[in-house]
Order: sequence, then structure tokens, then C-alpha cells
Amino acid sequence: MSTPQEWLADVSVEDILSVSGVEYLVPHIWLKLRSNFPSLGAVLKANRSRLVLAGLTPVQAGLILDRALNVDKESSLLKRKDIKLTKLGNDDYPSLLAEINDPPLWLFYRGTLDGLKRK
Repeated sequence: MSTPQEWLADVSVEDILSVSGVEYLVPHIWLKLRSNFPSLGAVLKANRSRLVLAGLTPVQAGLILDRALNVDKESSLLKRKDIKLTKLGNDDYPSLLAEINDPPLWLFYRGTLDGLKRK
């Protein structure tokens, strides 16, 4: 299985926005996806049968396939509210958070991440 940084390397903010609001994609589902696909980009290109073969239920596969492909509204909200996004592996991702057993693959935040960089 690739590292989380490698798994997210080929995705854009828009790709993350397209799946971040999908219901039922809880941490153990992301782990299944990470163990069955080389990247999040590959998940986004997969068909229903491939997602189900990876261990998702048909409902979960459908939610990924039916995700909002037009993320303009979400992008506008991020800009309007000055919300930023960082991925695990980015230079600005809090290093201590990256060391926990199951770190978040991405973080939405406002302001700075300085508070998460202290011990």
C-alpha cells in the first residue's frame, strides 16, 4: 500500500472537495480504498463494479460515482469564508498530526495551523 502522501499526490483541491462531503466514507472505508487503489485519482476513475470489488457496498460505490462533479459552489464557499485545505504530505500539514496512527488525509482550516504545530 502506498503512503498517504503518495496516495494523494495526483489529486487536486477540486478532487478532494468532490469526495469530502460524501456520506458514509468513514476512516475504515478510506483504508479499504487506500489498500485497493494506488491513488485517490484511481478511485475517482473507477467504475461501480471495481469499487464494490474493493470492499465498498453498492450504496457507498454509488455515492462516490454520484458525487458532485461540479465543485464550483464548494470552491466559492472556501474562497468566501477564507477556508484553506492542506493534504497529508504537504509542507504546511502539521508534522505532529502526521505522526498519529491514522492521521486525517486532509484538513480544512481557517487562519493558520500554528496551534497544531506546538507540542
